[in-house]
Amino acid sequence: AERLSKLEPALEAFVVFAVILGVTAPFTWRGFSRAPSRPSVAWLGIAALGVFDAMNALLFFSAMQHTSLAIAVLTHYLAPLLVALGAPALLGDRWRASTLAALALALSGLVLLLEPWRPAAGIWRGAAYGGASAIFFAANILIAKRIQGCFTRLVLLGWHMPTALVTLAPV
Repeated sequence: AERLSKLEPALEAFVVFAVILGVTAPFTWRGFSRAPSRPSVAWLGIAALGVFDAMNALLFFSAMQHTSLAIAVLTHYLAPLLVALGAPALLGDRWRASTLAALALALSGLVLLLEPWRPAAGIWRGAAYGGASAIFFAANILIAKRIQGCFTRLVLLGWHMPTALVTLAPV
């Protein structure tokens, strides 16, 4: 579709999420009648997943329109670094020296690939969008890990889509 005409990032994300909801809803709805009750905080997590996933997709599609695909993807892949930084506080994971070394190495590699010392017109806005999308993607991963015991994977995938669609609709 991008080859035919430039699409708004919000429309791209909206279409992707609507398709995901349409495909997963019939399979997940069936299991709700037999499902145990879930804590309210788990449902709040599902809602947060929707908002954060919408922002992640919106910002990532924006990054792809403002810079090269390589830079959009590279900056989006700050997410694993952010997950590793947030996991000890939010998931109770333990810090290991090897984790810190891997984080430093990955961040150094990203800096070398982006070459911030070299002036390049137009890459920084897209890189900023990619980095911002990484923040929301990392938040999604951490929330999903936190509530994964309350829902099946299919429910986690599909049932945050209504919130994502509502979040994207005004944009």
